[in-house]
Amino acid sequence: MNCTAPAKKMLMNNSLKLFLASAFFLISNLSFAQDWTYPITGKVYKLGKKEEKLEGAVVTLYKNGNQVQQKITQKNGKYDFVLEPDNEYEVIYSKAGYVSKKITLNTKNVPTDRGKYGFSPQPIDIVLFEKPLKSEVSAKVESILSKPIGKFYYDPKQQDFGWEKLYTKSIQDDLNELEK
Repeated sequence: MNCTAPAKKMLMNNSLKLFLASAFFLISNLSFAQDWTYPITGKVYKLGKKEEKLEGAVVTLYKNGNQVQQKITQKNGKYDFVLEPDNEYEVIYSKAGYVSKKITLNTKNVPTDRGKYGFSPQPIDIVLFEKPLKSEVSAKVESILSKPIGKFYYDPKQQDFGWEKLYTKSIQDDLNELEK
């Protein structure tokens, strides 16, 4: 097919416009990318007369349902992870012979102008306790703790991350009922 000079010029102009529009769209999306991170640190303790740090606990980090990291605590019980923006995380704390616990952390919905200031590390200490010997008690505990013990999210009113306090209280209330 032969194109006349005006048709070629119009085709070139349209191609150039499409290229510039695509480039602008890409650059504008990149400029709004979030570049902050959210560090979490903590210790895993063993429940007892004197809470002691739990060596050998497995702390597993899931990002959007996929395992991305796993750490085994040393004598100091410490662990740490760095979370990225716009993701849903789950941290599972476990050790053979102990009841596992988990928390969720949501790094979505942080305004760009807030994220640019960064966030201080969030200390999250967890206490694990030995599995109950009675199977009916163990089943009840496992049922309650199959859900996260806490949910952590960005609170726009506070302009920071925080715990869903009512949710956490409801889990604690369920566990307290077992003690009665």
